[in-house]
Amino acid sequence: MKNKKIYIRENGKTSKINNEDENNIIGWFSNKYNIAEGWSICELDQNDKEWLKSQNIELKNIFRITSEKNTTIALFDFEKYKVAFFDNNFYLKTDKIKFEKFYTWDRLFFDNIKIYSKYIHGY
Repeated sequence: MKNKKIYIRENGKTSKINNEDENNIIGWFSNKYNIAEGWSICELDQNDKEWLKSQNIELKNIFRITSEKNTTIALFDFEKYKVAFFDNNFYLKTDKIKFEKFYTWDRLFFDNIKIYSKYIHGY
């Protein structure tokens, strides 16, 4: 699995976030900026969905991500193994949603095959 970028946890759900509802966590990823701690990947809550829709943003492949220090939203490209973080500075200046440039993740784990199938294959 040396070059593989997406993994499925064989033992089921193991991703966790402190002080967060763990029911909406679907996995975990790391990139070159956060190798050790990584980011937990969560489904969007209803407030996130309404906010993004009000900005005419398509919700597909957008998730809330949380690390030990930060929480934000990100856009994933599962075919190219990349993630783009929400551009906070642009939003503060313009009140419009934009994502930063895409970065390649090092590893991404889905918590089980059902979650993987839902987000990768759409079923």
